[in-house]
Amino acid sequence: MINLNKFYYKVFECVGVLLFFVILTFAISNYFKPFIIIFFFFILTKPIFNILTINFKINSKIAAFFSIVIINILLIIIISFLLSFAYNKFSYFIKYDMKIYLSAISSFFTQNKYLPKLGNIDINKFIENWGIINSEIITKSATYTLGSLLTYFISIITTYFLLVDGDKILASISTSLPKKIKDIAKINYRTVKNTIKIEILLVSISTLETIIGFSILGIKDAIILGLICSVLDLLPIIGVVVVFAPLIAYQFVSSSYIIAFGLVLLYILLQISRQIMETKLISTNLNLHPLLILISIYIGAELFGLLGIIIAPICLLTIREIIYY
Repeated sequence: MINLNKFYYKVFECVGVLLFFVILTFAISNYFKPFIIIFFFFILTKPIFNILTINFKINSKIAAFFSIVIINILLIIIISFLLSFAYNKFSYFIKYDMKIYLSAISSFFTQNKYLPKLGNIDINKFIENWGIINSEIITKSATYTLGSLLTYFISIITTYFLLVDGDKILASISTSLPKKIKDIAKINYRTVKNTIKIEILLVSISTLETIIGFSILGIKDAIILGLICSVLDLLPIIGVVVVFAPLIAYQFVSSSYIIAFGLVLLYILLQISRQIMETKLISTNLNLHPLLILISIYIGAELFGLLGIIIAPICLLTIREIIYY
């Protein structure tokens, strides 16, 4: 009878944890969107902060300030370079190569009677309109940037206080929590920390594989495109297909079918190897079956996007610790 009561109690705890994480994720995604930015900013700035405070004995407030400044400068340099590269490549394509490829596509549809007819494409007018499209993109981007400034500053300020007073905040919260919850939280913290290291390792391996693959296939700017893929690899749903799809279409239209086929194979290889390594390493780290990890990540991504991918495994790990505690 005691065992049965214990079983029901654990089930009740697991359901409560599940509801807590669902409500927490919903609240963050709808009412506190800077959470993800704060999370990544804290991860990026924490190592620099530790070096400045521990190795150089710098005051925590000054160390937090310089840590945030350093990361911001590095991010601005990297993002500016990648955006400039993408913009220049796209503009060059529009101005010099668009006529050739639109003509080829038009001819392809015209010659194949089973495909719908595109009609006459006014290529020159399309290219002239690029200037108008370009200005519209810049205007919308500026509007979006202004709307995101508040989110950015909230994230920066919150990260600063977490770096300076994070230990005090954790200590004050810890004193009011039961021992069981503190033990589970410590285990989750170590596991999440190791999982982040695994993700960094996986992104590094995928980036190296992408650069090698592009180099073998003779793709121009293989290193830069590989680095762009490394950034996109962190984004759910979007991913590296943003780079691969235009490259494959470009090679196909220019009749480079072998290279196009090679890019398709490279993309499939990257996805398969990434999924196998990610599932294996994370499941080993979390001490959970790979199928449970995949299901939790999929459900989290479907319900809450990137935030769901982060929180779903933590929820699953917490439930596991409750069961075996």
